[in-house]
Amino acid sequence: MVLLMLLMVQSIALQPSESLNSEAVEHFTPLNVEETVSITTAPNGTSSALVLEVPVNHAVTGVDLSLRPSILPMTDSISWNSAQHWNATGTTSDRVNYNSTQGLSILPREISWDFENSNHGWTLGTGWLWGYDSCLGQSGGVHGGTKAIYTYNCNYPNGIPSSGYFATSPIIDCSSCSGSWYLDYWKRLGIEYHYYDDAQVHVKDTNNNWQIVWDHSGGSTNPSSWTKMTHDISNYVNGNSNLQVRFKLGRTDGSVTYTGWNVDDVEIRPASGGLGTGANWTSSSFGPGAVGPHKSDLPSYGIMSIDATVSGQSSLSWTVLDGSTDLPISGFEDRIDHWADLGAIDPEAHPSLRLKLTFDQATGSPSPVVHGVHVQGIYSHSFSRDPNWTGSINWNSGSYAGSGEVRSPVFTPRAPISRVKPSLDTAGGGTFQASFDSASWISLSSGSWHTLSEKASTVQFKWLGSSSSSQLMGVEIAIDSGGVPQSPRIDLAADGWREWELDGQGIGKWGWQDRLSTGGLSHHFSWTTTSSRNVGMLIPRDGLDS
Repeated sequence: MVLLMLLMVQSIALQPSESLNSEAVEHFTPLNVEETVSITTAPNGTSSALVLEVPVNHAVTGVDLSLRPSILPMTDSISWNSAQHWNATGTTSDRVNYNSTQGLSILPREISWDFENSNHGWTLGTGWLWGYDSCLGQSGGVHGGTKAIYTYNCNYPNGIPSSGYFATSPIIDCSSCSGSWYLDYWKRLGIEYHYYDDAQVHVKDTNNNWQIVWDHSGGSTNPSSWTKMTHDISNYVNGNSNLQVRFKLGRTDGSVTYTGWNVDDVEIRPASGGLGTGANWTSSSFGPGAVGPHKSDLPSYGIMSIDATVSGQSSLSWTVLDGSTDLPISGFEDRIDHWADLGAIDPEAHPSLRLKLTFDQATGSPSPVVHGVHVQGIYSHSFSRDPNWTGSINWNSGSYAGSGEVRSPVFTPRAPISRVKPSLDTAGGGTFQASFDSASWISLSSGSWHTLSEKASTVQFKWLGSSSSSQLMGVEIAIDSGGVPQSPRIDLAADGWREWELDGQGIGKWGWQDRLSTGGLSHHFSWTTTSSRNVGMLIPRDGLDS
């Protein structure tokens, strides 16, 4: 703040306060001389750095103040881009795999083995075989297709020890599994009364101990048909990185034997959605009213971006939820664009938010993979898909390659821009530039902040490839907002009398008018015109709080 003082008296003393300076320094201003004094403000916006002494019988007849708002750059960005973030406190997951090094994706719809073409990696112990029991034949020894796993050809032997013989599945990483899960399989089991012979089904728990989920407890049986079995194994699946299933034959006594195990079409599936294609992930809450590590210092929301690979007929959509009620925010429901400005959301009406991702995997298409989710001022894109930048270079197979230029969209956040920092994935040389408020292009250095002397409303980025070997393969750009004066006031002598103030329900941030006269948020937004017969409607493209 600059104080311009027009003094119409004899010389007076301007003395910096000793509270902020170890040694007071007096400066005398002659009559009718204008003096400019720089005042350093304290963190709370007040200052006692200046003491004005007026001689007895004299007066200050005029004080002119020239005030200009400035912006204090602040970093408020949050990123979720690793397993520890996907599974952090406050996040919720439904059928997503958060342990993949590639990113967040849908868990397999189910883990199944039909035993066609091979035994699919099962370990077949003593007496276990792949194919079908020669005594039953293919029609009797297989449930579906042409192959199964089974014990012995014809009857099992006497004298199998109580330790038993096993067919054991491969290890399944279900460390990110949640909810209810079931083990399904088809069996044709011929066995003597359980007092003499035994058969069991086991599942390995999170402590690497085998648990019995089914035990032969009936009389002698030698069925001529197959039976489907289902067991709830939720307690052993969730969070289990070494999940396995095994079938056991044994003990057997010294007389009477039957055909033993015939097993086919084994499946581990979630209780719901086993035949479905969807999954969901919801972030922890963030914003000025959030509790915990994602509480914002700035009283507003910023740019959100999702760096993801979506191919084929699969899809990824997102919805912004109120952080307290988990209800969707109007205008931010089921959107498929991969970046947006959340500044249209009123932080007073919604002091905290959560971001919900919805995955859908189409038949024959891979799962969408989310490499990172960024909020509060980060635009991130790995260029694994076309980012729709425009220019003389075309996107191809994950990069903009060659000599020429390509430009990003124009970013118009609803909060002022204070500084930017690009982090680039490049090769072969090139120049990265920015234009603020459509002004001249400025070259930026990867990994370095560029701080503006004046706040800006828009920014656009440009890549200039310098040769045929130049490549831009991805960007992560921090677009910081900052603190702007809110309800500024001047109280000379700190006596409670405000000599000047800029306050009121219809007055927003100083230099960034963002309030209507009603006190509601005012936004810059575009309109889409729709019509039905002769009736026209104007619909805001972004959710407006009022």
